[in-house]
Amino acid sequence: MKKKNMVKRLFAVLLTLGMVMSSVVFSGALSLTDLFPRGSNPPVTEPEEGEGNTGLGKVIETLFTPTAPDQVLEAFGVYADEEYIKTHEYCFAVNTSQNIVIAYTIGVDGVYSKPVKALVCSCGLESSPTKKGIFKTTDRYQWRALNGGVYGKWATRITGPYLFHSGPNEKQSSSTLETAEYNKLGQNASAGCVRLACHDAKWVYNRCPEGTIVYIYDGSDVKEPLAKPTPQRIDPTSPYAGWDPTDDNSNNPWKS
Repeated sequence: MKKKNMVKRLFAVLLTLGMVMSSVVFSGALSLTDLFPRGSNPPVTEPEEGEGNTGLGKVIETLFTPTAPDQVLEAFGVYADEEYIKTHEYCFAVNTSQNIVIAYTIGVDGVYSKPVKALVCSCGLESSPTKKGIFKTTDRYQWRALNGGVYGKWATRITGPYLFHSGPNEKQSSSTLETAEYNKLGQNASAGCVRLACHDAKWVYNRCPEGTIVYIYDGSDVKEPLAKPTPQRIDPTSPYAGWDPTDDNSNNPWKS
């Protein structure tokens, strides 16, 4: 699989570069030294709004954009067909041993290989592990009851009792966050769900229409394409300790 992906990416680079150079030659407007003066680097420019990345920009993107690990590409390839691409912008991968979630979108190779956002999370404890496999999301809830008589905000059902959701709250109220549990973000701590900071849980919620692919795996030795964000910690003695600092609730005292 790794060799195949490398060949596809190399082919895309060569094809695009050939198209660019053909255009240069036939136009007679530029030479190679005009494009890349000695001692200089190729310019990187943003495409105009509404236009895709083309030409040299596409070559550079193909060469230097991080890509999904092979096992993630293989998992997405099981369900991410042409019909899925029409209705879903993202696929999600959850590494339970590194406690990181990465959202992927379509790359220059035409598959869900381009990482766009990394989220720090808390997956299940050894005694209550997060279920591994390839799943498609179903329901979404602003609040959802969880194991232990607590509630998660911005919950997205991955499969069965396993959800993406915020840190646990004692009630369906943003001011009742269990601070000690929130401060475990980045380490295995949940009863099996994938816990996120409130802002991140809402980000996932807003980008997971029904049927979104989620691949959950144990990848302790996997080199992820994006760095794991550093989780925020709350001083338990703070008068604001019952609130998630990332919650966009207008009454959140951390925002004032």
